[in-house]
Amino acid sequence: MVPCMRLYSFLGQTLNLVFKDGKAENAYREWIDTYSQFEEATKKIEDLLNFHVQRETALLQKQGGNLYEVFLDSVERNYIAAMELEVQFFDAQVSSYGEALDVQGNGALDGSAIDRLDDMNKARERILNSLKTCIISES
Repeated sequence: MVPCMRLYSFLGQTLNLVFKDGKAENAYREWIDTYSQFEEATKKIEDLLNFHVQRETALLQKQGGNLYEVFLDSVERNYIAAMELEVQFFDAQVSSYGEALDVQGNGALDGSAIDRLDDMNKARERILNSLKTCIISES
């Protein structure tokens, strides 16, 4: 749940900046508005996760051995894997956007559809590049 919330918050804030000039006409305006202000809730759930990870780590350290290192490694791997799956979910939606715009069904898009697809691909690249930083900083 934490990677999902982190990504939604990040995407909401990023899309709010990307589409700020044309947000009023954007079909996802309400989604962007909601999740661009999701940071406080995200931070609270991250703090809760960190609290429990730290508590569990301390308990495992008291037992001796390297079990706490295995636990921390597992938490990190699972968090990164969950974040990458979230990113892939959104990426798949944007990647299939061109197919949805192919209203003629013959691979030919009209000019406005090509412009929208181009805008979406530019935004997608900016977001995916920023997400790489987000994933690295969260791990």
